[in-house]
Amino acid sequence: DLFSVPARMREPKGIYLLEAWAHGLSVIGPQYGSFPELISHTGGGILFERENVVKLAEAIESLLKDPDLAGEMGQKAKRIVGERYTSEIMARATLASYSEVLASYSEVLA
Repeated sequence: DLFSVPARMREPKGIYLLEAWAHGLSVIGPQYGSFPELISHTGGGILFERENVVKLAEAIESLLKDPDLAGEMGQKAKRIVGERYTSEIMARATLASYSEVLASYSEVLA
C-alpha cells in the first residue's frame, strides 16, 4: 500500500506523512515544502517533480509494480517514526525549544 498527497502548497510539517508512515505505508510526495526532508530522513518513499502529473503517475506505478520495495520503505519509515516522531518526543522537543527561547529572552532582560 502507498500514500500520496500531491500538495501544491508548501507544507510546513506534513503531519499526514508521519501518520501514513506510522501505519507502515510508503509515501509519494512532491519535491516541495517539507516532503524532501521528511522522505530523506525516513527513507519511507519517493519524490516526484511538483505539479508534474506524469512524474506522479510514474512514481505511483513504480511502487505498485514493486510491492516489496513499497513495503520495505513503509516499514523502515514506521520504525523511524516510532523512534523520532511520536507525539511525546515531538512535545518534548517543542518544550525544549520554547525553554531555550525563553532563557535567551530572560538573559536579554536581565
